[in-house]
Amino acid sequence: YLVGGIHKTVSYLHFEDWRNSMKEEIDRINKILPYTQSREKTATIQQWIQSVIDRIDYYKVAHNQLLKEVATSLELAVWKAKLDVDEDTLEPLGQGKEGSKGARKKR
Repeated sequence: YLVGGIHKTVSYLHFEDWRNSMKEEIDRINKILPYTQSREKTATIQQWIQSVIDRIDYYKVAHNQLLKEVATSLELAVWKAKLDVDEDTLEPLGQGKEGSKGARKKR
């Protein structure tokens, strides 16, 4: 479950180089463990696990920062578009349907 969960999280990372970096870090244990002495294997695995967790945490934070930046940019773009539409629909005082100078007609 743990490995599957990490692979799923990695697949959600935004940039391909982030995903590749994580895949390399996950696969790194297969390269170093065969050459690790038996008495050092537990410590090596623990260090590797912490390294994977630290790296995924780093990318998650970076991913969330990107999402916030994009959301802010989108919000500003929508706000600007609304201002542009409002400016297009406004008519100068006195040019509206109510009559001259925009005043109400007396009944």
